[in-house]
Amino acid sequence: MKRLLGLNICILVTFLFELLDGSNMIPSQYRLGIAAIILIIDVICAIIAIIESRKKKDQTVREKSVFELLQSGRDNTLDDHTQRKNIVEGNRRVLYPLYNLLFALLACVGLLVGNFNRRGQTKIITVEVLSMIIILGGDLAFTNLAGRSLMVLPLLYLNCLLPLFICFYLLFFYNPFYFRRFKIKERQNEN
Repeated sequence: MKRLLGLNICILVTFLFELLDGSNMIPSQYRLGIAAIILIIDVICAIIAIIESRKKKDQTVREKSVFELLQSGRDNTLDDHTQRKNIVEGNRRVLYPLYNLLFALLACVGLLVGNFNRRGQTKIITVEVLSMIIILGGDLAFTNLAGRSLMVLPLLYLNCLLPLFICFYLLFFYNPFYFRRFKIKERQNEN
């Protein structure tokens, strides 16, 4: 905040000098002295900005790598709450690509496994969207719970991997005609 305030003051003073100098409101004998003072102020503000940018800042969660986040349990300088939050964020970063794959597979499964008529697509798409909302809600809930207790962390992985394996199964091994065959045989046996 101080850096932005200092830079804004420098820009404002320089702008006022240019404005007043352009309208000949500053007497000619003072122009060089005022310009030198403004230049000195600008240099001081630039030096302060450079010094502040080089100061060692604590890294936020977003600036840390996945390895640093996962290994923060061994860092004794952090309190327990921060360690748990870092570990959970590291595990979520591992799961992000899997969630992308899961949502793409949900769309493929719904369109490729179901019936290819227009009447059945609305129900399938509604079920897919609801399942995506439930998965995202579970992700948020398990993330908050895992931030309090790391014992819930496997549920975060289960929330992603279980639907992922179900989608793979439905996409590669599910045969809807297998169940229809039994219904046809039952109808034939009844007659």
